[in-house]
Amino acid sequence: MESLERIYQDVVRPAISEGNYLPLLTYSLGSFLTGEAIQKLNEVMSSKKQQEATIGEALEEGDVLDKTRSVVGILQLASYGGLVSDIMKASVDVAKGSTPRGLSFPLADFMSETIGKNLADYSSAIEAGEPKFDSTLALMQNILKNSVQTVRLVVNHTLDKDTSEKSNRFRDVRIYKELTGDSIPSSDIAKPNPYLGTEAKRFKNETDVGEAAQQLPNLVSKAIEASKGDPYKLKRELVKLKQNSYQTFPNPENYPISFMSYVTYLNKTQGSDKASEALTDYFQRNAINRVKSEMVP
Repeated sequence: MESLERIYQDVVRPAISEGNYLPLLTYSLGSFLTGEAIQKLNEVMSSKKQQEATIGEALEEGDVLDKTRSVVGILQLASYGGLVSDIMKASVDVAKGSTPRGLSFPLADFMSETIGKNLADYSSAIEAGEPKFDSTLALMQNILKNSVQTVRLVVNHTLDKDTSEKSNRFRDVRIYKELTGDSIPSSDIAKPNPYLGTEAKRFKNETDVGEAAQQLPNLVSKAIEASKGDPYKLKRELVKLKQNSYQTFPNPENYPISFMSYVTYLNKTQGSDKASEALTDYFQRNAINRVKSEMVP
């Protein structure tokens, strides 16, 4: 409250009572530039993009509400007006049909998400027969990654770099769909149980076909064991191994117009080099996935 009172006296009151808008303009511009700097620093340090549209993306394809949401989000990062920016951000989130973000309670989040959800997922995975050593190692890594900032940065830049890059690509196509209203289907990285099916996930994420071939016999043996002599269940297990969607672009065969539109959007918002890099990654990953799928009996 003291912060709000000080802002009112030093920034708002001169504009209202004296017609002096310089303090308000200076404070607003300073907050905006500070928020943008924080946003860029977060991306560089974490290797992950923010989950909402940036100013550049909103200006390129968004409507008035999208643009407002992006501006308010930047002001919130700089704590513009303290609680005021939180309320503004929550309001535009609701108007856009999204869950409000910003009014957070770190300890509650840590206990419910970092500790509670991870332990629940870990227990479910162990009960389902996942390897205890791998699951325990993943549990420790996830808790450290989500609770200790330094460890999180190291993991994102090294052990989890591939996941961060994939997450950013799925995020880009999701933002494009939100801004344009394009209804083309695409896969996304949700929040499944990270401890279930770890070996199958490793196979699906593997970009070295030779390494994937070495992993496959063990996975097929596990599928046979899980089917317990039921041929239909075995078929379902093998089909799950074959399926591996990596739709970071609209499918060019089924949605050529959306595909070209998204390529143009990436060129405008991220530059031709980044767009070309994302396009190459999309075709390479899908080619590797087709080879791996054909390897599964």
